[in-house]
Amino acid sequence: MTRCYVIVNSPFKVTSAAYGALRDDGRAFDQWEVEFRPETGVIEVRDAARNILFVAKQPFRFEPASPRGSVLVKSAKILEPLGVDVGDREERGAVEVVPNPRGFRLVQEVPLELYLYGVVSLALPEGSPPEAYKAQAVAARTAAAWSMGHRPDTLERFDVLDDSSLQRTIGLSGELRAAADGVDATAALVLAEEGQVARAPQHEDSGGLTEDGRESGEPGLERLVSASDSVKPFEGWRTPLELERFAREAPAEGLFSEASPTPSPAALRWVRVIGAKELRERVSRRKDIGALRRVRVASRTSTGRVKALEIVGSRGSSLYTGRREIESVLSPGSLRSTLFVLQPLYDGKDLARLLVWGAGTGSGLGMPRAGAAGQAALGRSWKEILKNYFPRGEVRDLDHPPAAAPAAKAGPGPYKRTLNFRRPKK
Repeated sequence: MTRCYVIVNSPFKVTSAAYGALRDDGRAFDQWEVEFRPETGVIEVRDAARNILFVAKQPFRFEPASPRGSVLVKSAKILEPLGVDVGDREERGAVEVVPNPRGFRLVQEVPLELYLYGVVSLALPEGSPPEAYKAQAVAARTAAAWSMGHRPDTLERFDVLDDSSLQRTIGLSGELRAAADGVDATAALVLAEEGQVARAPQHEDSGGLTEDGRESGEPGLERLVSASDSVKPFEGWRTPLELERFAREAPAEGLFSEASPTPSPAALRWVRVIGAKELRERVSRRKDIGALRRVRVASRTSTGRVKALEIVGSRGSSLYTGRREIESVLSPGSLRSTLFVLQPLYDGKDLARLLVWGAGTGSGLGMPRAGAAGQAALGRSWKEILKNYFPRGEVRDLDHPPAAAPAAKAGPGPYKRTLNFRRPKK
């Protein structure tokens, strides 16, 4: 950001780790402006009359005095708004302003359980069954706890990034009572594997079968197995023709996502039309292969998802591997999933258009939210839902890890160590 306005719902103070209290007289509902000055490289904070209250080059925090305090961030001016929610947002807890050479970033400081209110509210549509909210709460808490133990070393020192790489959250005004109830009912519960917090990836809709972690190419997901997302056991596709029919025909009966109170047909099946001109422009950024002649799937995972895509031109070819590369060349920021088949349309020898017929939305890894809501609607408990998608995971309490076994009973057991947020020592 280069500018925003801040309103705190209770008396507040502004503190800095470097200089202590910068202001201790903030009044509830006063509007203060935070602006980056590129000519000096400092952050100026002004009151409603635009009087300068203080300037800073070091991080500082708006701290509400009330334990139920919140900070409203409004009218944010953002340098690169692509993929960023630029709307006003009211955040629970304190908000830290962290300057950088181009402006500043905001970091919300809030207890884990209160943070989850916003995550779970955004993850599932309003009206989802209570057991779905509970399952989502445990999955979201697990993902956040894992991220806290594997956070990168950054200037902002954040634990969790608010984007689709892990999970998004929403402001206080967007929180749902049912979502908060689901968080409270499962307080401190996470999924564990071998005594440590597990990874718990999530996505919107699996299309019928979740992805095998070993084939995803992502480290740390080797224990994540593919799971059927259907009432009837679904083992995938035996032939390319079966996969072709699956992607281009109506969804099969019995998918959990179809039992969801708010099913999304667009998530189940979709089609994307890609022009040859725009596709060639994206390919040329890596390599000039001439006029496009063919696009083919070079390899798939055992669940049918595309692992590698080859684009052939009149002067060569280019290979794209992994979800990110495939998405970047086919449809940046809008490819629903890699579970798709291709239908090329030609103008003579040259490719004119490419039809992409697909199923599901998201990575396919871990828990599909649509499937979780569908299982809950069918009467399954939150533990049964999680067991379906994470069969090797165990539900454990972050606040009360298993006690060490007595010396007389030492030996192999379900836990090698207590739950640990941090990276294992090398």
